[in-house]
Amino acid sequence: EKCEPGPCDEAQRLLEKAKEYEEEFEAAMSDDFNTALATSSMFGLAKEINIYYQAVTGREGVVCQEAITEVKRIFKFMTEVIGILEKAWEGNTGANAAEYEEL
Repeated sequence: EKCEPGPCDEAQRLLEKAKEYEEEFEAAMSDDFNTALATSSMFGLAKEINIYYQAVTGREGVVCQEAITEVKRIFKFMTEVIGILEKAWEGNTGANAAEYEEL
């Protein structure tokens, strides 16, 4: 659903912050793989997500799904690049569990 002015304002602000952190993250990764700054950007976005969550929890109203979906995409991108929230071992890569543990 498209975002309407009013109830989606907080989600739109979160999305703007997420885009700023994404740019900062990408610049850090382009700067000789500056993981310290990249991680800082990722945790800055996590803080903004928590602030948004606290603001909307328990409150009736419309959630701007379009904005939230994009914020989730940005955060997932960051965690995948850094490797923080890696998928659980699925065992379908051709390697066995012992090889995985050894790595």
